Amino acid sequence: MSEKIVVPVLGESITEATVAKWLKSKGDSVEADEPIVELETDKVNLEVPSPSDGILGEINFEAGSTVEVGATLGSIMGGQSASKNDKIENYHTHSHKLGIVPKDLNKLKNKLFGIECNFEELNGIDFKKGCYVGQENTARIKLKNKLSKRLLPIEIIDGELIENESVLNNNVEIGKVLINETYPFALIKYLDSNFEKDKIFQGKNGSFKVFVPEWLKI
Repeated sequence: MSEKIVVPVLGESITEATVAKWLKSKGDSVEADEPIVELETDKVNLEVPSPSDGILGEINFEAGSTVEVGATLGSIMGGQSASKNDKIENYHTHSHKLGIVPKDLNKLKNKLFGIECNFEELNGIDFKKGCYVGQENTARIKLKNKLSKRLLPIEIIDGELIENESVLNNNVEIGKVLINETYPFALIKYLDSNFEKDKIFQGKNGSFKVFVPEWLKI
């Protein structure tokens, strides 16, 4: 469902205007009555508000275009519920790009330690206090410098992944896919000489890349 963004009545004898600039970009969340595009005429400048809550969908006229009264400038998609869903989706997508698991955490249960999830860099592990499952092993990995695997996000190029399938390079296993769906992750032997950051790996049913977030200095 969408609602049109229409050029309003501009005043007596004024039949057209110029799109000065869009105040929002395509895909942005907007609220009802929030200004989204600015129009200019010889006599008046005005901001056109959004007709409803939602997402700015199509933009039919770019800045500099001449538009007539009643013309459809673009559209607002969804409505309030769609806007909320989009914000959640954007949050999950951004988290995945940052290398932070946004969903399906249950698939990691009993398969790795917190330090392998990069929790130390996220200040999620305190080696001076606290008591938690796996604390002894986590501390040992840290103190003996035995950290050799990292949970890293995957970008699917095509096809699909299979949960627990091996990540191979040169016929050597360098990791396993632990989360295979919308926001996939693999536990990777990042110190292995067979791991290449920019390589496209071939799985059983698709191809993918394993990427290292910028904040993770490895």
